[in-house]
Amino acid sequence: MQVRYLIDPDLARPQTRLAPPLISALSERVTLKAEFTRKAELADWPEHYADFSRPLFSAQFQLFHGQSKDYQPHPIQWNILLDPEVLPASSYDEVWFFSERDRERLSPTTPTQILPPLASPWPITPQAPVPLEGELMVFCALAANQSAELRIVLKNFLSAFGQRPEVMLALYLIIDEQAQTKVDMIETELIAAATEIGEALNLDLETLNIGSWIAAFEKEAYLGFLKASQLLLHPLNTQAAHEALAEAKSVVYLENAPQQVGIYALDALTQALEAAVPEFENHWDAALEQMQARLTTLSLEVDFEARAAAVKQAAAEGQAGRKQKYSLFHSDYDANELQGRRNWHARYAAYFKGCLGDVLDIGSGSGIFLEIMRDDLKQPAFGLDPDPDMVAVCDNLKLQSLLGDERRLSEMQDNSLGGIHASHVIEHVDGDRAIAMVENALRVLRPGGKLLVRTPNWRNQTVRHEGFWLDITHIRPYPLPLLEQVFQDSGFEIVDKGFEEFGWNDTYIVGQKPEGDPS
Repeated sequence: MQVRYLIDPDLARPQTRLAPPLISALSERVTLKAEFTRKAELADWPEHYADFSRPLFSAQFQLFHGQSKDYQPHPIQWNILLDPEVLPASSYDEVWFFSERDRERLSPTTPTQILPPLASPWPITPQAPVPLEGELMVFCALAANQSAELRIVLKNFLSAFGQRPEVMLALYLIIDEQAQTKVDMIETELIAAATEIGEALNLDLETLNIGSWIAAFEKEAYLGFLKASQLLLHPLNTQAAHEALAEAKSVVYLENAPQQVGIYALDALTQALEAAVPEFENHWDAALEQMQARLTTLSLEVDFEARAAAVKQAAAEGQAGRKQKYSLFHSDYDANELQGRRNWHARYAAYFKGCLGDVLDIGSGSGIFLEIMRDDLKQPAFGLDPDPDMVAVCDNLKLQSLLGDERRLSEMQDNSLGGIHASHVIEHVDGDRAIAMVENALRVLRPGGKLLVRTPNWRNQTVRHEGFWLDITHIRPYPLPLLEQVFQDSGFEIVDKGFEEFGWNDTYIVGQKPEGDPS
């Protein structure tokens, strides 16, 4: 069973803090391919490099665990949303929640599953950025633009504890990283709201115990507040509530609608503080068994072949009537065998730094390019090579490499790779295979992904006289004008091209899949 697990890389989010242990647990039960939902480095995920770099040719399921703005449904895979904060506008097949409350709040129209609650096992060690003033702290984190929710929180807290200065309200008002200039304005609005509500309740404004922290979301700050508090008021999401319960904190929800002001007043808050917190357990085994059982059921019930056939038919209809016209072009380029020096590859590896998704190295050889991806760029990557001895060399270096050539692109799924590097490959195939390689590359790349092709330069005199033909496996040279037309006719935008300044002046060309390309 093959599962593609898409994760928001922001470890400040409670959902993402759950992802590392979930990767470890799920990879023991299914063939798991981990991917980020947007550009990120693997510096914080070193133990999961193998999970991120694992090639996956025929995943049946896409398990999406990120922000709805980053969600893109896969046309063949069964699209599952895991614990979403909001439902995306794009289509999906079903939703998995860790709380019945979230299902009721979001009311999805597709099938849903309620999983046993989990909390991340990360130790909560940081200190709160605002010190406790008094005997106990009530903590609430909100986006700074949630003014209605903020007034609800202030109304309920001041109704319950406005005359008890030993109880402190710690507010973490989260702003966008670009909104630092608005901190003073937000603080002014907060003081005005607290003053207005306090006066309406006939409170002594000098004794109000409210501390605020206005900043971008920082994991250490959030966890520090959680550690110092006794109660989490109006949690950001269910996972945040589970995290608090796991630390033996009380949790109280407030309804978001302004008309519900006062629904949790003095009695509810006081009881929440005084009541014993129910014992919280991470139900890992039960949750994993339920996930695996559901995936097994779906693998038997869903007609994945029909989904793939429909996508293939739509692609064929889109290609109908298209004509190729490359036979009029002639070659006048140079050749260069793979030199195997790290600095030669490094300048081209830079094109893929921080790309979203795996990088495929076609003709990976002894793995030098893959080593740069892993060791220098921390970028998930795997290779293809027709020589089993070279595949074995990569395996000994703990690099992912598979037996095969560029034709294996036809087996890979749409929108599954972040980049493709093909150094001195295209001159080893005829025109039909070269065209198929470029067209399949466009199909399997994610929008914004790059295809980089390097090939001998026939304009170099040494190569043209005999160098190209010293490799008995060379089929034909590919001049840059021909490569440009193949790339453009296939749908790529050419973002760079030229010739090396040293050696035999090899040709290179870089094409990018358009951002809006759904293919």
